[in-house]
Amino acid sequence: MFLWHSWSWEYGVWQLAFASKAPLTHDNFKTLYDSMSLQKNDAGRPLRVTPKLLIVGQSNREAAFKIAKASILDTLAPNPNCGLVDVIVTPFLD
Repeated sequence: MFLWHSWSWEYGVWQLAFASKAPLTHDNFKTLYDSMSLQKNDAGRPLRVTPKLLIVGQSNREAAFKIAKASILDTLAPNPNCGLVDVIVTPFLD
């Protein structure tokens, strides 16, 4: 899975994309999303990076849409991740 922020001239590419080989779960998504969102510059100020895309292989398609687009979790609780990112599915990540 990859999380991607739209291009900005303020930052290098390493701040704008995170990758993980961990299973795509709600907890792992939250960890990656928070890690990317909470980055700070050398002076300790927030970089204000907000992930916009979740890019996954075909094998993670269903999990990605459950995490990013479902309004209700399997537990019938509201999904706090609903609408945070758009999902792109590509066969090149499988």
